[in-house]
Amino acid sequence: MLIVMKKVMSAVLILTMVIATISLVACEKEENGQPSATAAKTAVVSASAAKTTAAAKSSVTAAASGQTTAAVVSGQTQAAQTEAPETTETVAEATETGEGGVDPVEEKVVDLGGRTIDIDLIYVVRIPAEDNPVPARALEWRVSKEIEKKYNCVINYIATYANNNTLTLNAMREKALSGTETIEVQYVSLSWIMPSMVEGSYFLKLDEYIPRDSFAYENFVKDWTEWKGHGYGFCFLGRATGSTRALSYNKEIMDRHGIDIWENYVDKGIWTWENFLKVALATTQDFDGDGIVDQWGLKGWNEEAVAYNLIASNGARILSYGADGSVKYTLDNDAKAVKALQFMSDLYNVHKVTFVGGNVSDIMQRGFGAMSFISVGSFSSSYYKDAQCAKKMFVAPVPKGPDFDQHIDRYQTSVDTMTMPNITSNPNSEIVQVMAELYSESHRQLGMGGGTFDVVNVNAQICQSWFMNNLDTIPEFLDIIRISASPIVDNVSLFNPLPAQLRVQVLNQIAQYAVPVTTKLMETKDVMQGYIDAVLN
Repeated sequence: MLIVMKKVMSAVLILTMVIATISLVACEKEENGQPSATAAKTAVVSASAAKTTAAAKSSVTAAASGQTTAAVVSGQTQAAQTEAPETTETVAEATETGEGGVDPVEEKVVDLGGRTIDIDLIYVVRIPAEDNPVPARALEWRVSKEIEKKYNCVINYIATYANNNTLTLNAMREKALSGTETIEVQYVSLSWIMPSMVEGSYFLKLDEYIPRDSFAYENFVKDWTEWKGHGYGFCFLGRATGSTRALSYNKEIMDRHGIDIWENYVDKGIWTWENFLKVALATTQDFDGDGIVDQWGLKGWNEEAVAYNLIASNGARILSYGADGSVKYTLDNDAKAVKALQFMSDLYNVHKVTFVGGNVSDIMQRGFGAMSFISVGSFSSSYYKDAQCAKKMFVAPVPKGPDFDQHIDRYQTSVDTMTMPNITSNPNSEIVQVMAELYSESHRQLGMGGGTFDVVNVNAQICQSWFMNNLDTIPEFLDIIRISASPIVDNVSLFNPLPAQLRVQVLNQIAQYAVPVTTKLMETKDVMQGYIDAVLN
């Protein structure tokens, strides 16, 4: 009965989403910042010149022509051993803050005298527009118009830098350091500015302008962009929806083996490492008996992806952060992390349900892999770009580790945020107030009902583009959100080259060469801590 109800509810939800998003075309890349080919009607606005007078500036919006949803799939080739990037879309798991749901950021409403506030989102595809087919962006545009009237200002969305890469980083750094930056609000990857540039006060400490107990700070700043007790940016939607980690599975393969992950395991609360291994073993097959595996139970995007999912799913972390700004590499002395890495090693070297190398997307789409750890924001844009093959692919939670009693739906090794350069001529407190209200009100309208912030509802309204190659898997995705713990934020990317060296010196060694986990961790712990210290010092 439960299964029948679930299928009916799924069909209703999918039909609703298809109708609501019939013209959906906007699907963007994630952490690497490369926008997907898009035919969405998105706003194109001109960048403002240096700030002279507010009256001299105007916001210009033009719409690009529309195409069909099928034309949106990105043509970018994904390297076989590079994990599909995390999306920069985020969603907040908000707290209830009274009868109205969202506390006002500040009682006093100021008159900005027609001032233009430039908000640089780097990519045109991210710019809110009245006719943007992504509901969250269309809503943000409408809220922007309300705020413009309330504060007597112009919110000017621009895409000046046009790419999320080293050239953009260097340009932003140069302007910030020289005091010549004129853009009030900028999209950045947190590792661009933290810790060096926030230590130097080149970016505003948001907690100096909005209360720490406000809805905006609690949900878009706290735990996401803080350093030594100060917050430095708004994470767009607070909780990183597009970075949701999931276990993608090939339904055709599962059906052949008589396995229903949700019915047999997830719905019964027993989707654990132990049962995950049973499924991986059952679906690893040598069909012709020639000693060569023809179908693998698991194909991780790379060894780093497998390791991070297992570490997080057992409640472990790679780093620990002190209130004084100290950062410790903890992988070597966290028993839960060691257990996760040992399980990873066993998957590769003892149980042999997976292997190192290969074109993961190709392996999965051709039916040679039963399961894969993915970031859902890349479901259609990187993992399953072939729409026909994608119809077989569905999602389930990452299995629970033995030391953690909840599923994880996301961990963050990096965070993207909207930050504010410390421009001397700005009325800083007023700019921060406007941005805090923009994100708070957008989320209130997008995901709240009856005074309660509905995380599932927010996800439902912004996930269609991710799953456009298989809308049937959306109900499973939303169920993952319902049953999962709060996001884990590790921010490993703040300490480059730590992520790459961790992969090369530790994770690949454990997976490919069966190097004893504790031995490898002890051998490399000082080196890994050294990478962290080099950034801090």
